Amino acid sequence: MYDEIATLYHLIYRDWNAVIAQQASALDTIIRQHVGPPPQSILDVSCGIGTQALGLAALGHAVTASDLSSAAVERARLEAAQRNLAIDFTVADMRRCAEVHGSGFDVVLSADNSIPHLLSDDAIREALGNFHQCTQPGGIAILGVRDYLREERSSPRLVPYGFRSDRGDRYFVVQTRDWDGDFYDVAMYFIREARGSKPATVIAGSSRPTGHASHQPFSLIGRGPFTGPSLSPDGLSMKPITRFALEKHDGPYETWPLRSRVSLDGKPTDISLPGYTLLHQFETATGYILVTDYNCPYEEITNFALISKQLRLQSCRWLGWMYETFLLERIEWIDDRTFTAFFCGNLCCRLTVRSWGIPYIRPRLKLQLDRSLVPGDGGVRPLMGTPSIGKLANAFIPAATPAVALPVAALSAIYRFTRTHGGLWVGGTVFVSSSGVSFVPNRLNRLVHNDPEAANRLRKNQDLSRMSLLPNGSGNP
Repeated sequence: MYDEIATLYHLIYRDWNAVIAQQASALDTIIRQHVGPPPQSILDVSCGIGTQALGLAALGHAVTASDLSSAAVERARLEAAQRNLAIDFTVADMRRCAEVHGSGFDVVLSADNSIPHLLSDDAIREALGNFHQCTQPGGIAILGVRDYLREERSSPRLVPYGFRSDRGDRYFVVQTRDWDGDFYDVAMYFIREARGSKPATVIAGSSRPTGHASHQPFSLIGRGPFTGPSLSPDGLSMKPITRFALEKHDGPYETWPLRSRVSLDGKPTDISLPGYTLLHQFETATGYILVTDYNCPYEEITNFALISKQLRLQSCRWLGWMYETFLLERIEWIDDRTFTAFFCGNLCCRLTVRSWGIPYIRPRLKLQLDRSLVPGDGGVRPLMGTPSIGKLANAFIPAATPAVALPVAALSAIYRFTRTHGGLWVGGTVFVSSSGVSFVPNRLNRLVHNDPEAANRLRKNQDLSRMSLLPNGSGNP
């Protein structure tokens, strides 16, 4: 796979040079904490085109690097020469790294989800044994592995990276994944647009990693030569955790406070966040990212919070406005400071953890729409999966029973609305502001009350539920 796409592989990143610097900074933080400041001797056993090796060498580390792909190594060697960096590059299998490179390294590194390309436990054990032979006493191994427990396994799956420009040409970069049990076939496509006399071209490469749970290599470490993992299973970008929780509220939904107290490892903190449900929580080199919402059947606001390791709320950003739905579908990390949030419909936003900020003027957590993935702006439409059905409670009459179990808060909201407005629930939005919580009906809801006959015709034609459940249709859930 990587031989075919080595010349264009940098285009999977919006700004490869920025990613090189960001990942080097994150890795250097780990190395300083566990080994010491530069220069340290580092062996990158899956260097690819040099994303990690180049940045670490620029910080003053003594880097040796190898990869199974000869084209990727040649590209990395060229990039190092252009940057005047002294890196010893070799073509080698990570399972033979001790034979090729010898021992005495302070750090052995395998980033960018390279370990899952070893398709058996025996192959992983062999690689780990070689890593151990390469490290000197007191050295460490840093492995970056994708968290497959949280990966969407719909198949086939299209993952668009968006449009990229390179030396006067524009490319559309996209990945496809086809799952087969615990394995999946992944293909990268770099599609160059036809311009002038240049015809359109497609450069592609494919591979077959394993999709075992992310803890698998680390459980093998525990039975192997290393003492055990102390770093993130996801290596460079983030580590999904389960240490935080939000307080639970009792009583009618409308009486609940707008913010919920956060606890860490079962102990309350001084932090309160908007929302009642903790959707995601990640640990990064700079702190923690918590994602919350209000657990409504029609999600109206999603909140992103940055918390320091000293448990101080550093930044809080939220998405939400009237007549819209913000049902978070997934989060994809780009590097240790940047991730993209995908919402049902067409909305994607990019969030970046800044190194410094000023409250209200320059928030530490930068939020911006990701225009490369938003239709209508030269971008592409991201392929969305099925939303959480527990949050879609639109378009049923009081006599009917929801087809799925709904949260108590959702049932309470539905009951209050049907009792007040004549019995037909068709959805809407709860708008949260400093003055409180208010309900705003969606367009189909307003149609029901403004033109009952039109609503009856829709219901008789059995179009009501279909319209209401469209994420971006006439009846926003």
